[in-house]
Amino acid sequence: MLLSWNGTLPWFAPMREGGPGRPISLALNTVMAVFLLFLGIDQTEKGGLGGAGPALILLAVTWLGFLVLWLLIKGMLRGRDVTFVLDTKGVHIRPSVGQRKLDRRMSRLVRIVFLFTWKGGQWAAWLPSTRWREIREVLFDDRSREILVRGGAWDIRLLCDPGHHRDARAIIEARLPARSRVRTSSFGGEL
Repeated sequence: MLLSWNGTLPWFAPMREGGPGRPISLALNTVMAVFLLFLGIDQTEKGGLGGAGPALILLAVTWLGFLVLWLLIKGMLRGRDVTFVLDTKGVHIRPSVGQRKLDRRMSRLVRIVFLFTWKGGQWAAWLPSTRWREIREVLFDDRSREILVRGGAWDIRLLCDPGHHRDARAIIEARLPARSRVRTSSFGGEL
């Protein structure tokens, strides 16, 4: 292991980073679902049960239910305490012990549901990792001490404390593939 430190993830991290999404995208989804609900109600009042109204209402209620469930799982149940790791293989975020326990419990629950219904999916443990050779872009923000690593299956945002930012930046710059792009932001804007 080259470097590791503890940190806390934000509540509303982008979906590509394992969070529920940004507040603006969640608000837009909610507004669209509510609009669809009112449109369905209006269509039902005008055309009765034989029109498209009931289907629109069902779609809107399903959409809103999914958003509530999504926020519960990704925003509330997800452990925000993590360990950021830079090692010889790549860049990783290791979830807290509580998150790993939740992942195991949810995995067991999904298997039990499968046994009763013969349907179901799987619960994938949240373990973001990007190997050094997969990195295609890195954005450094020296003011907010954030490093965004893009490539592979995950975008990994490293939230550095003052003692680790400079070391993390040096390690990442030394191990980047030649084809990757590096950008720096010094104004503290959103990466």
